Amino acid sequence: LRAFACSLTAMARTLERVGLSRDDNTPPEITKLKAAELKAELKKRKLDEKGKKAELQTRLHHAIIDEYGG
Repeated sequence: LRAFACSLTAMARTLERVGLSRDDNTPPEITKLKAAELKAELKKRKLDEKGKKAELQTRLHHAIIDEYGG
């Protein structure tokens, strides 16, 4: 799980570096996650864990962008 968190951090830094915004497609690092992994990441951020997988992916993507000043 630690390696997973590191990869999400690295992905967020990449998003910031290339200037991706909320309107961009969800990165493959997020789309590859299982629903349980998405829910765990959302729970860590105290966000709603309910919804379809696509909704969870979008919610996590937006949360990561917000964390890194997007």
